[in-house]
Amino acid sequence: MTERNLHWLKVLLKYCLPAADVLEIGCGHGSFVALMQQTGYRASGVEMSPWVVSFGHEAFQVPIHLGPVENLDIPLNSLDAIVLMDVLEHLPDPVSTLRCCADFLKPEGFLLIQTPEFQENMSYQLLKESQSPFLKMLQADEHLHLFSQKSVTKCLEQVSLNHIYFEPAIFSAYDMFFIASKTHLNAYSTDQIESTLLAHPHSRLTLAMLDLRERELALAEALQESEKDRAERLNQIILLTQQLKESEIDREARLNQINTLTKWLEEERGES
Repeated sequence: MTERNLHWLKVLLKYCLPAADVLEIGCGHGSFVALMQQTGYRASGVEMSPWVVSFGHEAFQVPIHLGPVENLDIPLNSLDAIVLMDVLEHLPDPVSTLRCCADFLKPEGFLLIQTPEFQENMSYQLLKESQSPFLKMLQADEHLHLFSQKSVTKCLEQVSLNHIYFEPAIFSAYDMFFIASKTHLNAYSTDQIESTLLAHPHSRLTLAMLDLRERELALAEALQESEKDRAERLNQIILLTQQLKESEIDREARLNQINTLTKWLEEERGES
């Protein structure tokens, strides 16, 4: 959970600095809302279950509203960002909800969305043959709508969110992760983000967590490269060992041939 939250937060910071107003739809128990608040955002969440709303209040002491979002008393053009993580695929009418969200956004506001990505070049048969991780996204009772990049772009354009920025997804084998806005967005630099987070004690903790996450990812990448190199070296050792065995077999065959010829010569000399 921590890894996902930090991955999402990194992209949120890229386009929107604290203390912006952010709403997370389908926030679950509210851990990402809590992380956003710690970072300095004015963040709140929305959930459909009264029990989950109550649990989020108790677990993280964050504001969580009982949905659906369409019923909330949110002023138009008041939010800097709305977050929908693994929500879009569950909505009975995604375009209607997206339109509602777009109305809540400020002119420069945006949606931050993670949802399963269907690859347009894949058929169900190909998914099965390749044992694609996307197969587990095919949940008829849960995932009512599954999108490709092309189809989700069309949905967003219907609600005037014409500027879409696809970012690397943490679960890239089956998810897509993107920003959608009404206007062009400029990304903040690393220096601007760090300067903002260093300004307050709580957000300094967030910066430390982000730094640790980056180090963890760098170590994981280095380990992967090391394992790849080790595997290549092992394959080379196996190949050389096989070549050595073949060379030994050839040497033994040649030695036997030499011994046979030597014996034949000795016999020839004895007869003469």
